[in-house]
Amino acid sequence: MRAVKFLSFKLHPTRPQVNIMERPLGHFERYQLTRALVSCEPILSLVASFPPQLRISGGAVQAAIATLLARHPLLSCVVADPQSCQPSFHSRDVQPVEVLEEIQVEAGSAVEDALLLGIKVGSKLSLETGPLWKVTLLESTAAMARVSGVPEDVSRRLVLSVHHVIADGMGTKGMLEELVALVCAPSPDLASVKSVAAPSLEFTIDIRPSTTQLLSTILTALVLPKLVPYLPPFLRPSTVPIFPGPSLVANAYTQRTTLLFTTLPSTQITALKAVGKLHGVPTLHSLIHGCLVAALVLARTLGPASSIETASLISLRSPTLHPSATGNYVSSLHTEYHDLTPQSSFWALCRSYAARLVSPQARALARGRMGLTAYVPNGKVGERVEFLRIRRDAEDPRRDSAYLSNLGVVAMPDGVDVAWAQNACAVGGCLGMNVSLIAIPAGAQLTPGDRSVRRREGHSRCPWSTSRAPSRTRSSKSSGRPSGLSFLGSLETIWTM
Repeated sequence: MRAVKFLSFKLHPTRPQVNIMERPLGHFERYQLTRALVSCEPILSLVASFPPQLRISGGAVQAAIATLLARHPLLSCVVADPQSCQPSFHSRDVQPVEVLEEIQVEAGSAVEDALLLGIKVGSKLSLETGPLWKVTLLESTAAMARVSGVPEDVSRRLVLSVHHVIADGMGTKGMLEELVALVCAPSPDLASVKSVAAPSLEFTIDIRPSTTQLLSTILTALVLPKLVPYLPPFLRPSTVPIFPGPSLVANAYTQRTTLLFTTLPSTQITALKAVGKLHGVPTLHSLIHGCLVAALVLARTLGPASSIETASLISLRSPTLHPSATGNYVSSLHTEYHDLTPQSSFWALCRSYAARLVSPQARALARGRMGLTAYVPNGKVGERVEFLRIRRDAEDPRRDSAYLSNLGVVAMPDGVDVAWAQNACAVGGCLGMNVSLIAIPAGAQLTPGDRSVRRREGHSRCPWSTSRAPSRTRSSKSSGRPSGLSFLGSLETIWTM
């Protein structure tokens, strides 16, 4: 295990304590770094939309950023020697003005535009010079307000762009929660802010794969592919394509990300939970995963010969071991479906996934998948990059039909909406579903088609976004957006069951 080294010293009169963090990148962080080095930058984009009555200023955002920099040393880090065999985090004196950018936008811009802006900003982050995160303050003013000077019609959005090398989904969620809380309340004195360490995943949690898992991976991923050309046809293992199959164009990693953003009101969330429990499905997450798989089944055009494979990201973050924000502490639960048809039982699908989600054996395999990143070739400079580049440029570089990443409830002040997304990646799932819940005060709820707060009973609502690379699909009928519509259709079917 590698230790984490922290130093503190005075460097700037307006920021009396600068926290220096120096440590090697963990194995999963190095995987995210390698993705960036093969032009598949892993970027997380989160958007907080403020109502007009919540007025925030650029100065308040800068002060909040300064507090985050003092609280979380990883936010001041760059990656030293990213191309080497041993890249490491090194701190530099990042100033809030480097992190924040203020932009005027037209009124009525869609949340998808803000999410895509966050991805675009994030894709330009420099690993070696930093910072590895950005905050964009979008100010949208109605045409009449610009003429009359009336400020009440001004609405604002905070767009948080984060490179995955310094934070996973839950770490970025923590960053947004703390950022918004600091913007809406007076920031503390920087001298009183305590820094929180961000050790690597394997430094705090045992993610070593079992011997069986390791040998199985070596056999299927490394040995068999090299032996197959020399085997007689009757001895060659049968291969089933993963839906939606290989790319129709070259250089799929260069294709843009397309987003579909949808919100479920709390009445439907409550109904979904209730009907799920009636059918033995205890969690909303299992139902959402079931709807995602059902959508893929409905969109599938290759027939039953293609398998559907999903990756569910499970947070390993612990309040006693890890910071509330920054850092990568996640595992990946891989699930394969080979025989599903539109006639398959939806509820049986959800129940089997719910049982798998809590299975100690399945969770150990999920942690082991993270530990397998330690075995990526790294004996010489550039070997890791070449390993991933070969996979990226393969006919079918993807290993999953889709991934599901659920942040759970995002703590926000009343009236603040949240959306989030990740960019599509040629070595990730073809379709990505990013889910978050927003708590609503008792007696208030968003109604369908209306983003204002109405007086009703309700507890939460569920916004999600799906990201995809359009060229990765077999036809326009299964291009990702129809899959999103099929997902909505799956939900509408559940209401009537």
